[in-house]
Amino acid sequence: MMATTVLVLTAFAACGDDDEGADTTSGATPPVATDAPATDAPATDAPATDAPATTGGGATTQPTGTDPTDTEGGGDEQTLTISGFAFPENLTVAAGSPISVVNEDDADHTVTAEDGTFDMDIAGGETAELVIDEPGTYKYVCNIHPQMEGTIVVE
Repeated sequence: MMATTVLVLTAFAACGDDDEGADTTSGATPPVATDAPATDAPATDAPATDAPATTGGGATTQPTGTDPTDTEGGGDEQTLTISGFAFPENLTVAAGSPISVVNEDDADHTVTAEDGTFDMDIAGGETAELVIDEPGTYKYVCNIHPQMEGTIVVE
């Protein structure tokens, strides 16, 4: 009976040993697992969007996210900034060049050509892209706030 008690106490003593993970039967320490470096896929900043919507008259619009510095699409890009419930009075761009439309207001606005060439809704704080392919002078307004007016000259 005494031998059984000593054997049980020896087994318990081995369990409480400070050598975590030690193999008590062979005296060898098992290998320690290491974390392999994570391999992440490349991150993209581009938002998921559908194909550009045609607005008529050779103009297209494309949402580009909320980052007003998003300037993908060409070196001749111009920015039409909506701020303080106002458009810039005049903007001149080359035909086919992207126009980054940035709504710095909290309110929603539209950018609507008087001749129907383009008509886009842009939520407060959002950025979208407009491309006009046909040269000409395009007067536009905000249908929600008709006092907001501007002109885009496409050369």
